[in-house]
Amino acid sequence: MFVFATIEGVSSSKTSNKASSKQRVPLTEDILLEIRQHIERTGLGPQALISRLESPPPGLNRSLVAAWLHGSLKTARKDILDFVMERWRQQPNTNMIDLTPKLIAALNAEKQRTGVGECALLRGLRPKEHGGLTSGIVRQWLTGKTKSAEKEHVDLVMERWSVLPDYNDEWLTFTKDMRTNLVSLNSKAQISWPRFFEERDDIPDDLNYAAVHAFFGGQRKSIRKAHYQYLLETLTALGDETDNAKPRYPKRRKRYGTGSQNRIGYIPLTPEMSQALKVEHDRTGITLKSFATILAASGDGINVKPSALSNWMRGNPMEVREALYHEVLSLWRSLPDKNAFWDS
Repeated sequence: MFVFATIEGVSSSKTSNKASSKQRVPLTEDILLEIRQHIERTGLGPQALISRLESPPPGLNRSLVAAWLHGSLKTARKDILDFVMERWRQQPNTNMIDLTPKLIAALNAEKQRTGVGECALLRGLRPKEHGGLTSGIVRQWLTGKTKSAEKEHVDLVMERWSVLPDYNDEWLTFTKDMRTNLVSLNSKAQISWPRFFEERDDIPDDLNYAAVHAFFGGQRKSIRKAHYQYLLETLTALGDETDNAKPRYPKRRKRYGTGSQNRIGYIPLTPEMSQALKVEHDRTGITLKSFATILAASGDGINVKPSALSNWMRGNPMEVREALYHEVLSLWRSLPDKNAFWDS
């Protein structure tokens, strides 16, 4: 009887501990206020904090914390909430500085002077060794999306850029006429931009599909003269080859064709792509409205309406922005299962 009672007591204790680990508590205004105060005090958002943690509990990610802050979730698992709050309280005060227009201009000038982008600049640096600094954070500085930054981070970036030599190359402002010219030549050549870069082995360094997409999308205002000249000459040659030849590609199927194969950055929305979104929607159990809120609260500020998400899953649009689709799918896949963390 004594042995039986002991085993029964241990089993009861394990069950109790397991139940307590799943206990959910309300996210009160006081809790949310303290989280926001820690973000302001430390300068660490959810992603920056989590990147510093060596062994975060399963299910903890920036999307979950963002859902707390933006009201998509009204409760949280007590063990995860306690873990996050304790780690934020342990972080020291940060030395934040304003990213003034003058400072942003200086950073962009160094990037253009050296020809070295933020990814190449930070290559070899581990985010945990430098307070969570990443190329994505620097990119937000350069585009003005972030209004403040840690002084240590800014000093590090400026120091690494300042010791690099000048990139001896001539730059041109990317004008509307240049854009029109490239679109016309690309249309005549009958080749998509992704295919253009796949087929050639003489492409200059730093010229790629992402760069062309940035030129046409307005994210980049200037282009190296050598790059522009290369595009002009190569597209002109391809256009001459197709003048008396058969079209390079067969006509696309009406249902999944874009109707504009030269539309930069767009791809056909296939049934497989729609199904991948449906799978994540069913797995997480989160409403489209709540998920759209989480997207908008992410570090990249992804703005997609719930109605657009619904259309994607039904396969209504013939094409979608490639980068946007993959960002949405990637973030959805990072969310926990509905049976694990979301409210039922």
